[in-house]
Amino acid sequence: MTEKKEEYLSVTVHNYFDQPATLELVNKFRFESWVEEDKKRRAYYESPEGKAELARKREEREARYKREAKFAKRWQWLHDKLASKGCECNHDGCNY
Repeated sequence: MTEKKEEYLSVTVHNYFDQPATLELVNKFRFESWVEEDKKRRAYYESPEGKAELARKREEREARYKREAKFAKRWQWLHDKLASKGCECNHDGCNY
């Protein structure tokens, strides 16, 4: 007896649903699919590989925040001087 691989059905739904029952059925299907994906994702992040990936992402995020803070601190004096002279700044996240 040969084993068959699981085949997944991909459904793309277009158009507006006139029937509320049809719309409800589609929403239930989407929710069930989301629940399955969520269970798989949670199980993966509980595994050692998932924990290592989360730790790596956290370290990368913290390193990026440190680099950005260091850059902002390095050039803050210039920003303050230009702002005091009346120059407008257009960079993202500016509090001035």
